[in-house]
Amino acid sequence: MKKPLLNSFLILVLFVFVLFADADASQIYVEHTHGTGILQSDLDTTTSLVQSAVSQIGHQVADQPAGADAILKPELFKLGKAYILKISEYKSGDFVFSSNLKAASIEELDKVALRVTEAVFKGRVASEDPSVGEITNQEEKEGTQRRPVRHLTFVGLGAAVFSNLGPTNIGYNLGLGKAWDANQLMIKLMANLSGSASSAILDATLGLDYFISRHDLSTYIGGAFGYGVAKSTGGFSDSTARGGFILSPEIGVQIMRTSAVSLDLGLRAEFLLNTNEFGSPAGYALRLAIYY
Repeated sequence: MKKPLLNSFLILVLFVFVLFADADASQIYVEHTHGTGILQSDLDTTTSLVQSAVSQIGHQVADQPAGADAILKPELFKLGKAYILKISEYKSGDFVFSSNLKAASIEELDKVALRVTEAVFKGRVASEDPSVGEITNQEEKEGTQRRPVRHLTFVGLGAAVFSNLGPTNIGYNLGLGKAWDANQLMIKLMANLSGSASSAILDATLGLDYFISRHDLSTYIGGAFGYGVAKSTGGFSDSTARGGFILSPEIGVQIMRTSAVSLDLGLRAEFLLNTNEFGSPAGYALRLAIYY
């Protein structure tokens, strides 16, 4: 293709592209922003930001509502130090869609105006349609907020019996650990020792309890998983000791749970996922614990 002909072809392609781009652009009229108890200068700035957002999106800002393809009605509300921008779209006098987003300060309204305007044209909720570089400080703050939990320490003591650890008598169970109480659920990081004169199980587990109710007297079910060692004779370094993963289901009741200090009466089992000369070691404990 000769150079003059190529230049003509490129000009034609550019003309067609511009023609279609202009055809796709709509005439959008932006009403003056309304708001109560807000400085007039802030309302004027908001109107300008919405008009700028309309242009950035690819539409044209109409000077008059008559003949416009759509009308945007911005509203600005103040909530403490934060601002909420709401934009409603109307076509032929009929309501089409509205969306809103909160800004942590007036300086964030440029991001918010663009986000809300885009969301209105797409028919989406602004808070569910963010893009990189458009996350507001308010959303960043909300994203780091979490429900508070109670940080607790617990100590428990009880009786234990064993299976597949040879001849044993009723032994003892001792538990120490930390807990994080989130009302309906409690996460526990525990160290447990169950022993008798000749046998013992030592383990460290991470567990979760689910409370059936959240009253002063609350029944719970739960379980834990971790690593432990079981011995039938000798010490934990003896050849009869077996190590492996531990599964530990439990059920119980907490007393005075609504107080800063509470009691826990629980029945728990410890199953070592390994075998010795007798089989798979296990321990069963009835334990009274205190949370504080």
